[in-house]
Amino acid sequence: MPTDYELKLLAVTPRIRWNTAAGVLSIGAIAYSTYVLGHYLYPAGDSAIAVAMLVLAVGFLLGIIAYLKAVLVPSLVSIGATELRVRDLRRDSLTRCIEYADIAAYRHQVLNSTEELRLTLRSGERVSLKSAANFDTSNKFAAMARAFEQQLAQAATTARAAASPRGGSALPMREKGFLEKPLATGLLLAATLVVGLVGWQVAAGNLTVGNVAGALAVYVSYVIAWLAARRRA
Repeated sequence: MPTDYELKLLAVTPRIRWNTAAGVLSIGAIAYSTYVLGHYLYPAGDSAIAVAMLVLAVGFLLGIIAYLKAVLVPSLVSIGATELRVRDLRRDSLTRCIEYADIAAYRHQVLNSTEELRLTLRSGERVSLKSAANFDTSNKFAAMARAFEQQLAQAATTARAAASPRGGSALPMREKGFLEKPLATGLLLAATLVVGLVGWQVAAGNLTVGNVAGALAVYVSYVIAWLAARRRA
């Protein structure tokens, strides 16, 4: 029996990108038009700026909600003995059915708050399943990726044993993610040196914690992602 994982997969299509750009321009145009109209009706008051800012804030919030609704697709990923299936729960339609025998390589990584399982098929096509790590608090995507890797190994071993009396394992190649490569470690060492120098400047009173808080947050996020990649390696 296949194991099912109900996930919200990321699907950022060119159409969504164009709609997002158009939405941003429209919100800006509406806010500016509101300001011009308000300033024309009440030239002596400051309410035009306040109303325009309110329109901009409300439009931005509605835009974020609409964007998340468009790119977060409720999906059911089924990990079976011989294939992976992806079903779009919004339309109740099967969007992907991939036989393990058709997979030449795969990669699982977390980068920029996005978790990805990328499959390279023997035909050369690449299929990516992505999930926003910030919205996957139960780590379902990571569990799905582990189950996939186990089933893929088992299917490859079974196929190899059936083809050769000697048995053995013929696994698709596991590609290393960026954070598993030596370059990522080099960047971490360089960033650590920079953080050390910044810390020395803070201790000397030349900088305040507020000046470097954003950079430190980025550094800590990178370290956490790097450690997670080391555990998967």
